[in-house]
Amino acid sequence: MITARSARKPAGRRGLTTTSVLLSCAVGVLLVLVGALSVALLMRRGGATETYGPDTGPVVLQIQKLGDLHTASFTMSDVLHEETAQEPGPWAAAVPGVSEIYGWTTRNRAVVVAQGTVEAGIDLARLSASDVRPVTTPSGAHLLQIRLPPVVLYPPTVKCKVEDSRTGVLWRDENIIPKAQAHAGKLFTESAERSGIRERARVNAEEALRKLLASMGCPDVQYIP
Repeated sequence: MITARSARKPAGRRGLTTTSVLLSCAVGVLLVLVGALSVALLMRRGGATETYGPDTGPVVLQIQKLGDLHTASFTMSDVLHEETAQEPGPWAAAVPGVSEIYGWTTRNRAVVVAQGTVEAGIDLARLSASDVRPVTTPSGAHLLQIRLPPVVLYPPTVKCKVEDSRTGVLWRDENIIPKAQAHAGKLFTESAERSGIRERARVNAEEALRKLLASMGCPDVQYIP
């Protein structure tokens, strides 16, 4: 009886020892797998950093700091002959010659030399993280794709110099010079548009950003619409 009990106790210890060994092995295998996965992820992240340079987040922040990037400026001048007059009321239509006399007595004339500048650029503060991403081309080249915001045409800066002015007998137009200035600004803006100021601004902005990113160690840049 005593011998039988003694025989069962060693058997229990062997069973417990075997279970502990199996649990330890399972935990060890799990730790090895987790460690291998962590190393693989770190190596993958290290490869992406080595290939593409800084993350796109810091790149976007550096670009946004430039703010409004004015990259094209057109300077123009023109001579404008401004003329204004008041229109008579409906009653004048029934009286022959009244409209002509009314126009002559209220007519104001001015010869204005206008000089101005029209600028265009890109508001880089509107650039978001979704507009910048690293890509690999089919040939294996690594690029940083950037989608720039639309070109902004800023209000023109116009200065006017009055060369000659004549006021009406019955009415003086105090706003004839501001009207000439607004007219010149419209003409200058239309001329700049026809001359391709928007395209010039975009090309210059792309070149400026290319140089900035090159100084940051970024890969080649590809601009997409």
